[in-house]
Amino acid sequence: DTRTPQGDTLLHVALHGGAPEIFKILLAAHANPLQADRRGRTVLALAADAGRLAAVNALLAAGVPADARAPREDAPLLEAVHAGRVDVVQRLLDAGAQPALAGTDGDTPLLAAAGSGNAMLVQLLVTRGAPVRAADPQGQTALWRAARNGSLECVQLLLAAGADVEAVDKDGRTPLMNAAAEDHDAIVAALLEARALPDVRAASGDTALLIAAAAGHDKVVRQLLQRKAAVDLQNKGGDTALMAASRAGNLEAARALLAAGASKSLRNGKRATASDVARDRGFAQIAAAIEGKG
Repeated sequence: DTRTPQGDTLLHVALHGGAPEIFKILLAAHANPLQADRRGRTVLALAADAGRLAAVNALLAAGVPADARAPREDAPLLEAVHAGRVDVVQRLLDAGAQPALAGTDGDTPLLAAAGSGNAMLVQLLVTRGAPVRAADPQGQTALWRAARNGSLECVQLLLAAGADVEAVDKDGRTPLMNAAAEDHDAIVAALLEARALPDVRAASGDTALLIAAAAGHDKVVRQLLQRKAAVDLQNKGGDTALMAASRAGNLEAARALLAAGASKSLRNGKRATASDVARDRGFAQIAAAIEGKG
């Protein structure tokens, strides 16, 4: 258990140096694998993060608990998920690692896997009982993150496992809003098929339709309209989806909204109609379409 002047134990030195035989000799001599280095890192978490499966196996065989960690350190399972190492994740789960154990920032392994779009890890963790509806301190669930990052396979796996399609973050944003904002039309379709409600409002008053219109995603706008999204809901600024599309210069979305019966006369908090908004931004063609002149 001698340490270097930098604070590393001999086990840390062997791990970083890629010396598996020396690593095993130290463990056989009862070197303490639970000691942290000067950064507060233990060798099991470091081995998991680096994807050193042989070192992970040696530590587990020496009796190190699969969830062993220093006080301010993430569990080895979470480290392995962050590194995308399916083999190490599998080994740690087999050794009894808890899939619900959150890290220092509130992330669980499933949240991290969904956030990176790693469907193989999501499937493995769900199969091993990871809590599908768990959220981080910001209210983000695994489904919320997968919808934002565009992983259709992860979204499908999470929905099949019972993820809450209406779970909102601290700003009231749903997975559907995330998918609409990022133009992930296949995910929008999957969420709507799973009975996501299109008219849920975020803290700003925005709906998925308003968000898609403001971002210029006309295909998503049409998808939401086909599912009977309320066309004239106004956000806290008084904007409707038509106003949002007009401000974004989204002619196709504006036409789809008009065809769905969007109001031309509603005014926002600045007393502007959708036509006013379009003309103010220099989108004469959209203004003409709203006014029935094109």
